[in-house]
Amino acid sequence: MSDVEEIEQTIRRAEYICTDATDSARLIYYRTFRRRPERWLIKVVVDAGEVVTAYRVKRIKRGEMTVWQR
Repeated sequence: MSDVEEIEQTIRRAEYICTDATDSARLIYYRTFRRRPERWLIKVVVDAGEVVTAYRVKRIKRGEMTVWQR
């Protein structure tokens, strides 16, 4: 995902914040991207205050621990 504004909004207005399933130092921010016709989430992975990657997913990955939920 290359839309910097969508990435920023996901970090600022996250619906879920989780820790990574394999690296607990990484935080993962989720926000609903589109509800219809299918629900998509934007997933932004942050490590040491820096965005590592961002992309769209259908659901939160199994094994990630939710630390905050809106």
